[in-house]
Amino acid sequence: MSWSTINYQCGIATRIFTAFLPTNVGRHFYKCSKPNGYKCDYWKWVDDPLHPRVANLIHNLKNENDNLPLEKKTLETR
Repeated sequence: MSWSTINYQCGIATRIFTAFLPTNVGRHFYKCSKPNGYKCDYWKWVDDPLHPRVANLIHNLKNENDNLPLEKKTLETR
């Protein structure tokens, strides 16, 4: 998938970020790439929303993946 950057209010090229909230997990969005305190208000979705089942699956897989280091440590201490 290829997306271009957009120059918006502040004249700086936006960056593409990935959402990780359960309702929009995996969706990509543009926002100002300046540091906090200097950002303009530009924000826009890049892609269409995911089907709720797909978003839930991605969210659950991310949570499982995030828990792997703790599970590994627990198993190593047994």
